[in-house]
Amino acid sequence: MVEVKVERSEIIFRVVYVGSRTATKFANLRGLHDQIRKRGDDVADLSVFFAGGDRVLSFRHYPSVDPIYGLKVGIEVLTVPGEALSPSNEELLLAAADAIVYLDDRSGDTPETKDLDALLSVLEVLGQDPRKMSFVIQCYQETSEERAGLYRGVGSQDWNPKVRRIPATPTGALELLDELESDVLETYRGYEEELAKAGLNSHLKIRDRIYEKIPAARPTQGSPDSQGTGEKGTRLARRARPSAEPSLRAKRPWTAIIIGLAVVLAILAAALVQSL
Repeated sequence: MVEVKVERSEIIFRVVYVGSRTATKFANLRGLHDQIRKRGDDVADLSVFFAGGDRVLSFRHYPSVDPIYGLKVGIEVLTVPGEALSPSNEELLLAAADAIVYLDDRSGDTPETKDLDALLSVLEVLGQDPRKMSFVIQCYQETSEERAGLYRGVGSQDWNPKVRRIPATPTGALELLDELESDVLETYRGYEEELAKAGLNSHLKIRDRIYEKIPAARPTQGSPDSQGTGEKGTRLARRARPSAEPSLRAKRPWTAIIIGLAVVLAILAAALVQSL
């Protein structure tokens, strides 16, 4: 899912690589990272972190493209190498994906589609519609129209993923990633034009929702927001949290004292009456 990093004026899109346990997910990401770095792009280090016994491999890079919604574009590439011991880890990545690359490294004339079918079932449970996503099936076998049709036949009739054969080199995989990223950005540039035509230049659209951008005011010294977005930052509109109603004591500090004195005087009067 698209992430807007307010403090850095960035918009981040996520590409997730998936496949069977034998798919070369680790090799693909490592090769992509090396090629992007050699190309001279702004790219962060390759990161590996552990979750529930699984490794999650990722890196973020900033392609040389025009901003979207006035925000710098970043692409985060992620995968769970090997067989996921905890399926929930891969499901979290899929739930956050803006684009998916399915790796089919098997040999043979007929593709094995069982894992692809399982992937589409998981996406349906997660509420992700593959028809509305940039989805590429990457394989190393010769991709005839007949073979591509076997892949597409796994999903619904109007599902039409791209099926690409690439040479077994990181350069070929990088060209495919560039194509996939262009597809994602083209969708959001279309949203940007759509909002501009509607006169909503101060808004941004993420999937099917529209948010308002509000320039962040310059924080005053010592204010709670002084470590926030800064003068040039941007924040999304959100409903203001109502301030707590001041207590009665805070509004009228002498009220409690007067009530207390009245009670004491009433007690003394009652005692005096009884003594008489």
